[in-house]
Amino acid sequence: MESIFSVESSSQMLRSLKSSLRDSPMRRLANLLLRCDNSGENLPVELRDQMNAFSDHTIDDFQKKAGRFMHNLDVHQKEHGRVHVHTEQEVEKLIDLFPSSLTYLDDRGKLPVQAINKSKKFIPLLAHKGMIRDVGGKGMRGGLLCEIPRDRQKKNTLQSIANTFNFKAIETHDKELLGILQSLYKRGLLVKKDIQDMS
Repeated sequence: MESIFSVESSSQMLRSLKSSLRDSPMRRLANLLLRCDNSGENLPVELRDQMNAFSDHTIDDFQKKAGRFMHNLDVHQKEHGRVHVHTEQEVEKLIDLFPSSLTYLDDRGKLPVQAINKSKKFIPLLAHKGMIRDVGGKGMRGGLLCEIPRDRQKKNTLQSIANTFNFKAIETHDKELLGILQSLYKRGLLVKKDIQDMS
């Protein structure tokens, strides 16, 4: 009886070990922090304070990394030897996890939605998510109406997008940019007056 119990216990421990090895580093860290948090006052005060400080620093670091990432959405990662192009679903998930990434300013003071040359196809998504969270302030359409920092002509984001678009040669010009404007219009982020002002 004793030997059977011992074998079962060993088997359970082995399964538990295998399961923990399969877990990602993030899951292992989350589980560890959760166990520590559940231990509460049973942990030494010094260690608990250090772990809280570590957690605050880690959260802050994650938010900064997410913010920097939002300014370089066109940079493709290599994954398993292949070039991985970021998808709208990935970016949306990142925003949902780190909403503050939408307001992260780069070294020129630009919002992610203003990084027009680096994230063209994601502008409608960034603006839509930004409007929900009042990025740039109320009524600023998620940062589309915010002035581009250091722009000599004092253009806002929307005007800057339009500036790269040749309306007189709309049939032959950048289809991607036309798609962006159409997507903004469908989401209510581009109104008829904007189009008239651009023409």
